[in-house]
Amino acid sequence: LYPGLSGIDSVQCVCYGPMMTGVAAEVTLVQVKSAGDVAAVKSILQARVDTQVAGGAWYPATIEQWENNSRIVSKGNCVMLIVSASCDDIVKDFNAKF
Repeated sequence: LYPGLSGIDSVQCVCYGPMMTGVAAEVTLVQVKSAGDVAAVKSILQARVDTQVAGGAWYPATIEQWENNSRIVSKGNCVMLIVSASCDDIVKDFNAKF
């Protein structure tokens, strides 16, 4: 799902996605060892979003969810991708942790 991510030296990486393609929801959290890798992780996560929007999400409703309700944010060496109807609330919660 995230080509190139396994090549980045991370402290921790957690990915969650539903087992059904008809549901657009995803959470990916990556803490990298080097701040220099944050941009690369963000690029990899953006490629995931772009692929899903380009038709990888299969269904019009899920493509729309990926296009309108996905966010990639970072704080320090931590990067998050969230795809959820409540993505902005989750981003606020993420930012509050720092």
